[in-house]
Formats: sequence, C-alpha cells, structure tokens
Amino acid sequence: MERWATFDCYGTLIDWNGGIGRELERLFGADKTSSLLHARIGVRFDLVIVASEIGSYKPGHRHWEVFTEQTGADPAGHVHVAASLFHDIAPATELRLPTIWINRLGEEPEPQPDVELRTLAGLGEALDGLVA
Repeated sequence: MERWATFDCYGTLIDWNGGIGRELERLFGADKTSSLLHARIGVRFDLVIVASEIGSYKPGHRHWEVFTEQTGADPAGHVHVAASLFHDIAPATELRLPTIWINRLGEEPEPQPDVELRTLAGLGEALDGLVA
C-alpha cells in the first residue's frame, strides 16, 4: 500500500461523499490497510473486506458475496467502481452489478462497463444515474 500512487481526484470522491452524507463502505481486495488508506486519502472506511482473511482474491466473486453477507445490502443497489477491467469490471459484470470504469489509461473496454470515466470527476452524477 505504501508504494501505491494516490490520484488527485480522490479528493473529488471524498468531497462528493461527505457533502451528501452517504456512508462510505469499500470492498477492498488486498491486505488489511484501513489505517494506511486513511493516512493516504483522509477517510476512514466503515467496512474493509480483506482478501487474505476471506481466502479469495479478485477476480473471484467471494468479495461481493462477503460484502452482501456482512452488510445485508441488496445487490440491486450496488454499483462497482474500479480501474481494472480484469479484476473488477469483468467479475462485477458476471454478477450483473452495474459498473463504472475509471479508464485513466485510455484503454478499450472489454467487457463494456455501464459508465466509463477518465477520472473520479463526475462520479457522483454517474452513481446517481445508475442507482436512481
């Protein structure tokens, strides 16, 4: 986690999220790094699902299953936002979840996400459009 780059547009997401008072939950597929995430982007997560603790790594589906089990949230209200087509968009599409792909590199999408953005700018509007 310490070597991961953070992007300036995270502030956009945090401002959007905090501004409308939504709870922030994150489906996280790496080692337990909640405190590092907080230090890097300035927000604490209400839920962190750790791949090594559930014995499943993306693109496996177990992350989404554990999220649903732990939160009781209806998958009909989920939208998966990610930058990896292989690790995130493809399995979320297989699970019939709406997807938003952050395509920072200008790649060609396969599979096709529901929404494609170049940065997190516009994410709030895109989420509202998919969950409305």
